[in-house]
This record gives sequence, C-alpha cells and structure tokens, in this order.
Amino acid sequence: MKLQKCVSNVVWGLILFIMAVTAVLLLSGIKPAIVLSGSMEPEIPTGSLCLINTGADIDEIQEGDIIAFTSGTMAVTHRVLTVTEEGFQTKGDANDTPDLGIVPKQNVTGKTVFWIPYAGYLADKAGTVPGKILMGVILAISILAGFLEKEPKQKRKSSCGQRCFAGRKKERNKP
Repeated sequence: MKLQKCVSNVVWGLILFIMAVTAVLLLSGIKPAIVLSGSMEPEIPTGSLCLINTGADIDEIQEGDIIAFTSGTMAVTHRVLTVTEEGFQTKGDANDTPDLGIVPKQNVTGKTVFWIPYAGYLADKAGTVPGKILMGVILAISILAGFLEKEPKQKRKSSCGQRCFAGRKKERNKP
C-alpha cells in the first residue's frame, strides 16, 4: 500500500507540476516546439522540446541567437548568422551552407530560449491516440491507488483515557 501511495503522489505531483509550468510559460508568451530534424545538432538534438519566446523583441535578435520561424508551411529553428534590414540570414548548425534567402522579420515566431533534449518525443507521443490512452491509464491507476490506500482507521484506545474515564464514572456514582 505504501508503494501505491508513493506512485500516486509522484504521478499527481508531476501532473500538477507540468500543468503549473505550462500555464506560467503560456501566460508569459513561451510556446513549445518539437525539433523534427537534425539540422541543429549537436546543440539541439532531434526530438528536443524547444521553448520559444513569442514575445521577444525582433529588433533585439543578434547574430548567434537561435530563432524559430516559418518557411512556407514548415516551422524551422535555426541560428542567426547575420542581421539585415530585411530580416535574418540563418543556418542549421549541422548544415554546411546557410539557408536560402533572408528570413523576413514577419516570419519570425520568436527566439528560442531553452530546450529539453529528447522531451519532444514524449510530448509528440502524448498527442497520439496510444499516448492519450497511456496517459489515461496512468491517471486512472494513480486515482485508484489513492482510493486503495485509504484503509479503515482502527480505533486506538488509550489506556490512560480509559482509566481516567472509568475513574470519573466511579467517582460520580459515589453518594
């Protein structure tokens, strides 16, 4: 029973922690993005979960910063090589040549502020039907563990309390 309680507490703690962190990040303009290719390796491995500051000031982006932008219908996360009046010349760290053309400022989604290696795989799988089923099963198990941990409380009898109570009865009955 103690193991079930521990597992339940850990699962609920993780759920609450993830919800709180997600809420704070979203309210502060931080958006998650999953890296699908190896163009930024070894700095950002494939499958990483990047946190993009969508409220970043475009005019403060500098050479060396990692930005997220759209190129056609694709979301891209690459490093800024040069800053121009029109936008940014970018390149993936693992690529031999810079990206074709300048990324217009209006195509910039934000500045990459942090990434968690390989966490994108987990986030990606959590959005699939099997991932949702697995999360539901884990949640159900933790809820059941919470119910199963509650054993009926045994009444403790304090020998002192019984004696004191019994003593009071005897005293009351005396004439």
